[in-house]
Amino acid sequence: MPATAKPFSVASTRSPTRQYRWRVVGACALILAVGAGCKKPLPTETVHTGAPPVGPAVGPVDASAPVPWDGGFGSNEVFTKAGFLAEMSACTVGRVGDFLSKSVRLRDAIAALGPVPAGADAGAESGLEADAKAAWRDAFSSFQELEVFRFGPAAAPPAAGAMGLRDEMYAWPLVSRCRMDETLVDKSYETLAFSSSLVNGRGLAAVDYLLYDTGTSNGCSEFSVINGSGSWAALTASDLKERRRRYAAAAAADVASRAGELARAWAPGGGNFQQAFAAAGTGSVVFLKESDALNALTDALIYIDDEVKDWKLGKPLGYFECTTGTCPGAVEALYSRQSTAGVQSNLKAARRIVQGCGEDYAGLGLHDWLRSLPAEDLANRLLGALVAAQMAVDTLGSSPIDELLAREPAKVALAHANVRAFAALFKGEVLAALTLQLPASAQGDND
Repeated sequence: MPATAKPFSVASTRSPTRQYRWRVVGACALILAVGAGCKKPLPTETVHTGAPPVGPAVGPVDASAPVPWDGGFGSNEVFTKAGFLAEMSACTVGRVGDFLSKSVRLRDAIAALGPVPAGADAGAESGLEADAKAAWRDAFSSFQELEVFRFGPAAAPPAAGAMGLRDEMYAWPLVSRCRMDETLVDKSYETLAFSSSLVNGRGLAAVDYLLYDTGTSNGCSEFSVINGSGSWAALTASDLKERRRRYAAAAAADVASRAGELARAWAPGGGNFQQAFAAAGTGSVVFLKESDALNALTDALIYIDDEVKDWKLGKPLGYFECTTGTCPGAVEALYSRQSTAGVQSNLKAARRIVQGCGEDYAGLGLHDWLRSLPAEDLANRLLGALVAAQMAVDTLGSSPIDELLAREPAKVALAHANVRAFAALFKGEVLAALTLQLPASAQGDND
C-alpha cells in the first residue's frame, strides 16, 4: 500500500456492490413477471414515532420515558452548522482511529496463530484461536459503527472525496463462500495480487468465515473446478485448518492496511479530509457549500434505512429480496453469529449523529439542529424513535438473528418495525425540515 493517501479527486474502486444490487433487483423483476414476489406484506405493527400508537401490535416497546438530555444545545450555547460539522468530523476521525487500532490487533492475533502443530486435533480450539476470534468480534463491532459514517474516503464514487475504501475492508452483502473456498484451494492469498482480487473473497467477511468455519464441505456447486477436479476432496481437515489460518492472516493484514489508508486520508498530515469536511463552504476544496457536507452526512445516515432495515433485518424476515418466506441464511456475520451485535453497533453510531458523539451522547447532533429552527416536537420525535429502535434491537440480546427467527420471530419483526419507523421519520420529515436532499438511492423506497 502507498505511504500516503490517494487524492480525493481520484475515486476508483474494484467493488461491484452497486452492480450486485441492481442484479438482485433485476432478478426480482423477473420473479414478479412470473407471478411471485421479492417482498411479502409487512405486518401491522405498533412502533414509537413520538405519537400515540394505533392498531394491533406485534409487541410492545416502552419508549414513554423522557429522552435523556443530550448535553449539547442548551440555553448557553448557540447551534451552528459549522460547529456541528466540526464535531461530526472529529467524531468520524474517532471511529476511524478506533477501527484502525482494532484491525491491527486482529492482524496480530491471527498472525500469532502460526502453523498448525503436527498431529493437532483439527477441530480443537486453542487459546490463541480464542484470542483471534475475540479480536475479530472487537474489530467487527468497531467497523459497524464506522459503517454509518460512510462518507468521504470510505464512500464509493461518485460521492465527494470518495476513495471506495469501505468495500475494500468489508463488502457485505457482496460475499461469496464459493469464491473463498476456491481461494483455499489455489492459495492465491499468498500472491501479491490478493489485495487487488475481487472484494467478495477478502475483507472482514472472509476473516469471519475462515476463523469460525471448521467444516470440510465447500460452498461451490458440483460443477465447480474444485469439486470436478477433486482438488477440494484431496484436502484433509488439517490441510484446511492450516490454509484457513494463512488465508485469514492475509485478509486481516489487508484490512489493517486499508484501515491505515483510511486514517491517513482523514489525518492532517495525509489527505486532511477532516479539515475538508469541517471547513465546508469556507475554503474546502471538496465541499464548496456547507450544505454539500451536511448532505453527505445525512446521506450516510440513510445506511439505517438501506442496510439495516432492508438487508440486515428485512431480508432475513422475508420482507426484502427473499422468495422463500424467510431467509435466515442471509444474515450478516453468519459464521461468528454476530448479526444482532452488528445492528446494535449501527444504531449506536446513528445516535452519535442524531444526539451527539460525546460520552452519554453529549454534544451537537441533528436533534440540536432541529431544536434551533425551532422544531422542538420533531426533534424529540426523531430522538424518541431512534431510542425506541435501539430498545427493540437490544431486546434481541446476544442471540443471532437467524436463531431468533426460528425461536422468537416476533421480536425480530418488532425490531424491524421500529427501525423502519425511525427511517421513515428521518426521510419523510427531518430532511425536509432541514432543507436537505434525500439521496437518489433512497428515493424509490417507500416502506
